[in-house]
Amino acid sequence: MKKTDSKQILRVIKKLDESQTRWYIAREAISLGRGGIKKMNKITGNSRTTIIKGIKELKNKSFG
Repeated sequence: MKKTDSKQILRVIKKLDESQTRWYIAREAISLGRGGIKKMNKITGNSRTTIIKGIKELKNKSFG
């Protein structure tokens, strides 16, 4: 992931509420594939547990 992508992600999550942030970060982690959770944890500072929770919510469609 490019440094500019990291900056863009941080700009976006500043505009989102807690749930939206969790889902956005989870979606980014999924799109990165292997190592995505670790990468998003490093970029955003959100815990791996929170990112995994977001992934589960997205997969179970338990949001909104």
